[in-house]
Amino acid sequence: MSLAAQHQEQPEVIIDQHLKDALKAAFIEVMQERPDLIRNVLEETLEEIALTRAIKEGGGSGNVSREGVFALLRGTA
Repeated sequence: MSLAAQHQEQPEVIIDQHLKDALKAAFIEVMQERPDLIRNVLEETLEEIALTRAIKEGGGSGNVSREGVFALLRGTA
């Protein structure tokens, strides 16, 4: 790679580093000032992972009728 080509790539690297530093600072600030937001994001993420796993596991099982579902909900199944 020529020296001119290397010189042209450097501004992108600098911008990427500035963006990375700004995102880090913003994330740290949110963690310090609003830990509830981080907790909510983590809770929602874990719920989504659990739901995805449950859907995958249930995908191989047989179908259940509407009445069967309501019987389970009523506790009469």
